[in-house]
Amino acid sequence: MNLGLHSEELAPFQEIFFPGLAEILPLLLGKGQGLSSQMLGHLNCDFIESARRQRLTPWLFREVARRGWEGLLSPVSLAALRSDYVRAWREADREQQEIRQVATALVDAGIETIFLKGADLRLRLYGDEAVRPMADLDLLVSPSQVNRARGVLESMEFRLQAQCLDPRPGWRARFRNELHFDPPPGWPLLIDLHWQLDNIYRFYHLPYARLQEKAIPSEYQGYPVKLLCPEHLVIHLALHSYSEPEALKIVDLAGALALPLDWPFFLDEVARFSCQRPLYIILLAISRLFPQKVPPFILDRLGQARPSWVEKLALRGSLGPLTGHAVTLSHHLRFRDWIFYLWGLLWPQAEYLAANSRKSR
Repeated sequence: MNLGLHSEELAPFQEIFFPGLAEILPLLLGKGQGLSSQMLGHLNCDFIESARRQRLTPWLFREVARRGWEGLLSPVSLAALRSDYVRAWREADREQQEIRQVATALVDAGIETIFLKGADLRLRLYGDEAVRPMADLDLLVSPSQVNRARGVLESMEFRLQAQCLDPRPGWRARFRNELHFDPPPGWPLLIDLHWQLDNIYRFYHLPYARLQEKAIPSEYQGYPVKLLCPEHLVIHLALHSYSEPEALKIVDLAGALALPLDWPFFLDEVARFSCQRPLYIILLAISRLFPQKVPPFILDRLGQARPSWVEKLALRGSLGPLTGHAVTLSHHLRFRDWIFYLWGLLWPQAEYLAANSRKSR
């Protein structure tokens, strides 16, 4: 039974779980008492290789060690998990140094920063940096602070990626929501600097002002930062899981659902951001793995919303690579905005073309 879901809406979740993972995840994240012999058979070399591709092996090793299950695995499987964990621990140590220096520089410049995704989850959920791999550091700042934050990062020798230059002055501020920075030589993490959270072909918007209003104070190695409130965290992780489905993001979301959540407030915020449909789809998938994590009345309420034709187009990716352009234009109904958008794409200024030409060589 698909409860009225379209096959293209469900498609992102059909291949997340490689063989055996769907049986083991509820045990590790739920209330299971131990590995059955059938589950144990899944923890073979093929399983571990699949988990490695999904960046799950450090977390799996930590969970196996926490439960005292090392003796239940073959020596080869256990050694592979341990090796991946040690490698991740070394990488995380370098990453934490970079995060500390960036957080310090932004705080010293008076820029309020909200940690997102991996940086947040390492602090709030995992308690062990090695088990949550990161490729980039996602930060949310006020739209009014973007230029200052960019200056701070560039003074630290982070380099704005060429595609993030403005094809036309003011184009990115109107039609995009982030800047990407390559790190200095020897630094491990790229930086994604956001001033709004847009998801699923940028159809759904989580504006800075509301996220900042409800953000909770925290600290990173003595420096003040902020984190999304739990309800906004779940919304953001769910939307991100739909956009970029992988097993690690399901683990993130399942962990966030274990936080104390104000469910009526959660429903109000989902309605505020008009993202009931994707939240229904991803939380329905989660509830099939972890029935206790999502109250039935939440799914009932979310399932009552009916998507518009543009929302269906975004959720299904109906226009392929043109979907993002169509969705963007649907949010800007003035004809002059359409002209400005297309002008930036088709006739970008010379500096933009030159920078991207150098990158392609």
